[in-house]
Amino acid sequence: LPEYYIFAQVQLSRLIQCNDPEDEKFWLNRINRMSADYVVVHPDVQSVMAVVELDDWSHDRADRRRADDKKDKAILSAGLPMVRFHTDHLPDTLQVRFEILDAMEDVAVTH
Repeated sequence: LPEYYIFAQVQLSRLIQCNDPEDEKFWLNRINRMSADYVVVHPDVQSVMAVVELDDWSHDRADRRRADDKKDKAILSAGLPMVRFHTDHLPDTLQVRFEILDAMEDVAVTH
C-alpha cells in the first residue's frame, strides 16, 4: 500500500474518540492499553483508512479471544474497517493489498 502511510502499534485511544462526554471515561477505560498492530492512514494524515491485526497462536486462547472481541467492537463501532490475518497462513503481498482495500471499500459503501 505505497499510496498510504502505515503506522505500527497505535493506541486505540489515538484512533477512537467518544462523541458523548458523559461516556468518554467509560470508553477510555474500556480501550485502555489496547493498541492496533497496524493502522493504514490516508496521505492527508488525518483519515484512518483501516486497522490491520496480526494474530499468532496466542490469539487462540479464550482470554485473548475475549480481548480481541472487545478490540474489534471498539474499532468497528468507530466505523473503521478492520482486517485480521493469522500468522500461520499469511497471504502474499497482493492478497494483503486486496483484502485491506476491499475492507476499506466495504466501509465506504455502508457510510
